[in-house]
Amino acid sequence: MSGLQRLAFLTTPLFFRINLSMFKIYAIVMSAALCFIAMPRTAYAQHQSDNAAPNIEPVTITRELRLKREPRISDFTGLPVPRFASLRYDEVNGRAGPGLDYPVQWTYRRTGLPVLVVRESQEWTKIRDPEGDEVWVARHMVGGRRTGITATNAQIHVNPDDTSRIIAEIDIGVVMDLADCRNDWCHIRVAGHKGWLPLNALWGAGATQ
Repeated sequence: MSGLQRLAFLTTPLFFRINLSMFKIYAIVMSAALCFIAMPRTAYAQHQSDNAAPNIEPVTITRELRLKREPRISDFTGLPVPRFASLRYDEVNGRAGPGLDYPVQWTYRRTGLPVLVVRESQEWTKIRDPEGDEVWVARHMVGGRRTGITATNAQIHVNPDDTSRIIAEIDIGVVMDLADCRNDWCHIRVAGHKGWLPLNALWGAGATQ
C-alpha cells in the first residue's frame, strides 16, 4: 500500500471521528436549544387551550313565514277571487244557497253597496257584506264598480296627508266611489266632493284576506 494511500486510510477515520464528535456536540447543543424553545411554546399552547372558547354547536333558528293566500282566478268570470265588487241594483236578494229554491236571508236596498266576492258558480256569486254576513246572489246583480263604505266617522282631506286641509266630514255608513288607493289613503268621490280618505276608515278597499 503506498504512503499516499495509507495516509488517506489513517486520516479518514480521524476525520470521521472528528466530524462525529462535532455532530454529537452539535446535536446536544441543538437539543438543548430546542428544549428551551419548546418549553414556552408548550406552555403557551396549554394556556391557549385552557382559555379557548368552548366548542358550541351552531343553533339553527327557523322562522315561520305566514304568507297570504294568493287570489285564484275564477273559471266563470276570469276574475280573481276573492275581490271587492258592488251591487248593481237597489234591491238584491241574498239567499242561503246558489239557487232560487234557497230561502232569502237578506234583501239589500242600496245601489253600489260594496261587497266581497268569495265564491262563484256559473249563475251565482257568493258575497260577504260589510257586516260580515255571507249570502248567494244572482251573478248579474254584482258589478265591477269600485265603491267603499265608511266604517267610522272620518274627514275628507284635499291631499293624502293628515295635515292637509279638510274638505268635509263624513259619517259612518256612507257609500262612495273609489278612484285610487295608495299609501294608506283612497281618493274618493261622494256627494259632489272629491278628496282623500284614510284607508282604515273604509270597508271595500285594501286587502281582501
